[in-house]
Amino acid sequence: MDASTISILEVGALDSPTFEPAGSKIKFLDFASKEELSEKGRGNPRYQLDRLVKVVYVCPTLNYSEYVFEKFDLIVANHVV
Repeated sequence: MDASTISILEVGALDSPTFEPAGSKIKFLDFASKEELSEKGRGNPRYQLDRLVKVVYVCPTLNYSEYVFEKFDLIVANHVV
C-alpha cells in the first residue's frame, strides 16, 4: 500500500512522524496545538522544534471521537506507547 494514496491519522507524532507529511494524505492528532507543543518543548534538547508536525486535531482528552469525525484508512500511534 502506497502512503500517498491512503488517508492516515497519526497520534502523538511530535517531531518525528512515521510518515513524512509531504507526499501523503496524513493528518496529526495531539493533546495540544503545534504552538503549545513548541512552548512546552522549548529548552528540551530531545525535541527538534523546527520539525514539529502541524496538529490538525487537538484532543485534550482520550475520547478522540469527540474531536475527529473523519474516517481514515490507517491510524498510527507509535510514539504514544
